[in-house]
Amino acid sequence: MKCLIVARLLNQLSQRANEEKLQNQPRIGVRMGDILSRRGFLKGASALAAATASSTVLSNRFHHHDHHDHPSLRFAFITDAHVTQSKHSPEGFAKCLHMLQDHHHAPTMIVNGGDSIFDACSHNASDVKSQWKLFHSVYHQNCSLPVVHTIGNHDIWGWDKRVCQASGLEAHYGKKWAIDELGIPHRYYSFDRGGWHFIVLDSIQQGGTPAGYIAKLDDEQFVWLERDLAATPLTTPVIVISHAPIVSACALFRPHSETAKDIRVPGNWMHIDARKLKDLFLKYPNVKICMAGHEHLHGRVDYNGVHYFCGGAVCGSWWDGPYQETAPGFAMVDLYANGSFHAKYLPWGWAAA
Repeated sequence: MKCLIVARLLNQLSQRANEEKLQNQPRIGVRMGDILSRRGFLKGASALAAATASSTVLSNRFHHHDHHDHPSLRFAFITDAHVTQSKHSPEGFAKCLHMLQDHHHAPTMIVNGGDSIFDACSHNASDVKSQWKLFHSVYHQNCSLPVVHTIGNHDIWGWDKRVCQASGLEAHYGKKWAIDELGIPHRYYSFDRGGWHFIVLDSIQQGGTPAGYIAKLDDEQFVWLERDLAATPLTTPVIVISHAPIVSACALFRPHSETAKDIRVPGNWMHIDARKLKDLFLKYPNVKICMAGHEHLHGRVDYNGVHYFCGGAVCGSWWDGPYQETAPGFAMVDLYANGSFHAKYLPWGWAAA
């Protein structure tokens, strides 16, 4: 027992030294205070139901942690809320937010994987403005947690100029509108929290067709990512957030993925530069988790020591219930100082109207 106490004390002292070292060195990216937008309100008196028994637990098999230890950070990963006026979506999103805050081990922040609004890709500016107003209204009134945002493909306005009635010269054309609405410093950025380094990527690049997109990093962003990883101590575990998954088994089960001779994964379903990113991550064994949304399916791929987590969707099948086998839900994620983690996908009980 004495040995165990001494070991834990030494581990705490080592962690404190690493955190002091991080605070004193230059950082590529931005400070946490520049990223988190606090949503202040008084919670309603009614507590909602706890997570259903069908939740899925995913733990890192490459590192062991004692479940009696407290995580250095717990956050909720929500993605693909697609908030809209129809299908009782505002009430559903509010219920989801209450449920994650009322969890018996409540998170201290939320990470949003993108596609916050229903769709900016095929609507005019007036419609998109209303969608953003609704999203903020529901969030402000129903959540007190700070949130870290990612840009999703449905958050981008104007690429289809004809349908969106855009000229391309508008001040909020493209990703600029989403950046401003989400209050993020840039389309990609990084920060440190709870002894972990967070990297938030912009995985949606225009291409394929004038109105289309491809899941990948542009050259500028890839250079930035290389430098950011190089500037992060190897003793600091890294978590990568993107909207489209870098690697995903879920992409194999999307509708129309099968042809007569092949299984097809289009470039707007999963990162086409997955091999390039895999090779980069091989140089940095402190890259532990890559979390994404986009597929509306929940799954996990472990490859070369990296856990690729596809986080389902708050809206399920666009507010029509489960999407294939994945119920509408979110993930609760525990990060530990030793680089291990524990993630649980929690269906939140949405019943389509």
